[in-house]
Amino acid sequence: MKNKVDIWPRLYRDLAKCEQDQVDRFTFNKDKARYTVSHWFMRRILADHLGCTGSELVFSQGSYGKPYLGGQSGLFFNLSHCDECSVLIVSRYGEVGVDVESPHRMSVSEIDGLKQAVLTQAERERLDRLPVEQQAECFIRFWTLKEAYLKQKGWGLYYELDKLSFSLDGPIGVEVAGKPDCDINLGSIAAQGHLVSWATHNYADPLIRRLNLPVWGENCA
Repeated sequence: MKNKVDIWPRLYRDLAKCEQDQVDRFTFNKDKARYTVSHWFMRRILADHLGCTGSELVFSQGSYGKPYLGGQSGLFFNLSHCDECSVLIVSRYGEVGVDVESPHRMSVSEIDGLKQAVLTQAERERLDRLPVEQQAECFIRFWTLKEAYLKQKGWGLYYELDKLSFSLDGPIGVEVAGKPDCDINLGSIAAQGHLVSWATHNYADPLIRRLNLPVWGENCA
């Protein structure tokens, strides 16, 4: 959907008061448009799954700010966006997390400045073995997996990223402070210029919807 200036204000009227308040806190139209359009589509998709209208959906927030559906919907979701892309993950089998980023978002020098704080020793060693031209994509893959995992857990970014160690060989696995998490299903794909990573409970297969939202910006969340 083209996110033109004359479109997103109309969709704004369909959002809940708390969502409108969030839109109002943004300074730039590109951020207002991105949030409005992605949340409008999210409402429509969730409502389709539940057989209701978007206006009937009631959202609450966890202690670290993760949104969830109020009541006994039995539907779990998470939303992420980067540049012109928004990704929504939906499941009926427990909490989910998703993150989308551009593999071209960071330069090699920026990665060098971040990897000590973000990656474990094993992850850094894998990164350093790669040719320079492949390091950005590898780093962003680790980054998106960590963010998706923390979103699935509902921890936000309050957990230290370098305590999460991901293995990319074979099925993706994760150790948390040295202990493997065997109750998590992880995935990561490259699609249309972005990396998308997700985390679900056990072996639940999520529904992932990718929305193209041209909003003139370069911001990821």
